[in-house]
Amino acid sequence: MLPTWRTTRRLDVLAASGTAPEVLARQAWTVRREVDVKLHALMPVPLRDYIRQHNLARYLDPYGPTFEGLMVSAARKTPDACQTVLALSLRPPVRDERLLSDFATWLLQQDAAYLDAALQQLEGTYGR
Repeated sequence: MLPTWRTTRRLDVLAASGTAPEVLARQAWTVRREVDVKLHALMPVPLRDYIRQHNLARYLDPYGPTFEGLMVSAARKTPDACQTVLALSLRPPVRDERLLSDFATWLLQQDAAYLDAALQQLEGTYGR
């Protein structure tokens, strides 16, 4: 599902042609964002809602950090922010164990109507 090899190859060609580092980093981030959106679409509704809620609280975006946010954060830590964002964007998506460990608690705090609707959607998607 991750187009890492193809993306890396395309970025290598662009880098060899003299494309600016920020353009390369933005392009890698764009591909990563597309992958994240597709992964969210495959997740069961409660987990997707939980992760989106977490991302909104942390990044003000349901799918994670924006390109601009990553650049600002990377620039505080390293002189080569573009290379850092490029590397982060090419990494496979990994869910933080601490984030996932709180999912059960979050799920138990949801109201019955939400849980019923989520269950119906899960049954419609995956069957009984």
